Amino acid sequence: KVNTISDNAFYQCTSLTELTFDAATDENAALSISTYAFNGCLKIKSVVLPDHLASFNSAAFEGCIALRSITVNDTNKLYKSENGILYKKSENDPTLFSELLFYPTGLIIENLGVIDKLPESLTAIGGSAFSNNGSLVSITLPAGITTIGNSAFANCKNLTEVIFLGSTDTENAAEKLTIATSAFENCTSLNKFVLPDYTTSIGTNAFMASGLVNFTVPASITTISSGAFNNCEKLETITFSNTGSLSIANTLFKGCTALTTANLGANVSSIGTSAFEGCTALKTVTIATANSKLTKIGNKAFYNCTSLETVDIPKTVTAIGTSAFAATADAPGSLKTVNFELGGESALHIYKQAFQYQEALKSIPFPERVSLYTGSENTTKDANSNKIAKPVSVTNFNAKTTDNGIAAMFLGCASLESINIAVEEDVNATVLYSTVDGVLYTADMTVLVFCPAASVGKMNGETPTYTVTIPNTVTLVMSKAFQNNTKITTVNFEEFDENDAKYGTQLLYVGLYSSANVAYATFGGSTTSITTINLPSHINTIRGYAFGISGEEVKPMTINFNMDAKNVTLSASAFRQCAAQTLTLPAIKSFTVNYVFADTKLLESVSFASYTGTALGQYLFEDAVALESFTIPASVTAIPNYAFHCCTSLTEMDIPSSITSIGTYAFQDCTALDTVTIPSGVTKLDAGAFQGCTALTSITIPDNVTSIGNFAFQN
Repeated sequence: KVNTISDNAFYQCTSLTELTFDAATDENAALSISTYAFNGCLKIKSVVLPDHLASFNSAAFEGCIALRSITVNDTNKLYKSENGILYKKSENDPTLFSELLFYPTGLIIENLGVIDKLPESLTAIGGSAFSNNGSLVSITLPAGITTIGNSAFANCKNLTEVIFLGSTDTENAAEKLTIATSAFENCTSLNKFVLPDYTTSIGTNAFMASGLVNFTVPASITTISSGAFNNCEKLETITFSNTGSLSIANTLFKGCTALTTANLGANVSSIGTSAFEGCTALKTVTIATANSKLTKIGNKAFYNCTSLETVDIPKTVTAIGTSAFAATADAPGSLKTVNFELGGESALHIYKQAFQYQEALKSIPFPERVSLYTGSENTTKDANSNKIAKPVSVTNFNAKTTDNGIAAMFLGCASLESINIAVEEDVNATVLYSTVDGVLYTADMTVLVFCPAASVGKMNGETPTYTVTIPNTVTLVMSKAFQNNTKITTVNFEEFDENDAKYGTQLLYVGLYSSANVAYATFGGSTTSITTINLPSHINTIRGYAFGISGEEVKPMTINFNMDAKNVTLSASAFRQCAAQTLTLPAIKSFTVNYVFADTKLLESVSFASYTGTALGQYLFEDAVALESFTIPASVTAIPNYAFHCCTSLTEMDIPSSITSIGTYAFQDCTALDTVTIPSGVTKLDAGAFQGCTALTSITIPDNVTSIGNFAFQN
């Protein structure tokens, strides 16, 4: 009456020695034996299956190491046995076998792990037919095999050899062969294996973590699914011999740490996400450029391939994904040369972080059709957010969502000296960029996008000048444009002639953001070799952290202004963390925003040609630890909150008569401040105004003061 033996029903019944199935009393009876039903029944030696067996899972008797015979009567409609091996009957001829379902482990042991004779009529090795069999060493498959099922040989860790008779017996060979999901997964000793030319499909994880050393993709292959060779840690070479178009699937060779050579040929059409990620020994990738079909290199395709030195990109490629050739700060790459074939007909989109931490890369020659996106491959690509393209106006780049992802694309490329855009004829794609002295600009020369970290600037013959001169056509210098430079010492801005109408006009923006943080510095970063910046008369706005340096060791930087500049706007944090010792500013339009000169280690003094505003921003000089003096403009009426907080070198402060109030913690912890004159117009001292000013021994409070806040003079 039993019609189902479910999964794991007799799992590891290690004392079970005999298994008997009663004959069915109902002519419609149908027995189903499920996965692992008798798994690990170590003492069963033989099994006779009943006539009414209608469904059999090949893993039912997995781990039954003493089992040497499994039989079924010929009267069974679906199954047939011979020599103790269970098969599925051929639908066309019930006297023949079509699929091998189970080969008893005991019988394999008796044959010393070698199976060299199987029925010629076989067309399939069933799913899990040999899975987890540690006794199988070698198997010869008949010429007519068309399918090797899911997990057919999975975890056969002593399997060293698979022979396909169809490779030599071409007359009887199948028309096509499919290797299903996980068919040879974790066959860690498998090193003698050549797929026949008529193989058309390799399934997901088919050879994952197997022992393959060299592998050639057969000529007829049309599909290889994701992870098929993932973590094959012994695999050294892979050669694609496919004659038709083929996509390299996601994670196909990920973690193949011994792989040194990949010959992709001309018929690979795309390389998927993480296809070769973590192939740390991969040194040579050959991508045929002649008649190439390759159009896409996916996200992280060669991520952390730290031995890769050279790569050739065919002109057919239109997309290189996020982090495609990137490495990491802890394990930088060895990529020295990237060759782009010229003559492509479509735009080449390269996405963010594509070449990060390739420390050996000195120069990169992009084709003219290149488009460098800051967003990932699946993001919206528009000029306002994810793409640095030709701007309609400088305001295209004002949004906080905009980032200089092109700088991030080359983050950690410490040896990169130049980026070059090739000049080609008859380019169909929109030309977005141009380069001068290895520095990247938009094609119309209105935006300076990126100066490589190891740039040496303009060459004087064969001698580097270590100077970059920015053309006066530029209206925006991107955030991160000059981050972490190691060789450039001077940045000049080309000036207009004094008789030119543009002289002294507000045209140039430095940086993207009104605040952000030091990671977005235009001329700084964690370190910089730049010592002098000469700003022009046509400066309009200096945005947040334009000159910020975050490193512990800060070298002085001289920032010179053309004093004919007019109505310059300072955004929040404009000079925050800058390394200037003195700043002499032209006429300033406004700096009512916060942190303009905050967190500076070397800044001793700041002066203005003129400032007519009545207010200053909060936290104006907070933690400007070297500031010794500052003259508050006479037009200002209030000292804002935290204006000089922790200015520990400030010794005196002459407060103008225009001031009527001193804000919260305005001079808190100015420990060297010993002289302050509070003018008669002041009516209010807010909380903590002079708290912690330990050198201040006396102060005269004017008669007009009506309010002194909490802790105003504490300590």
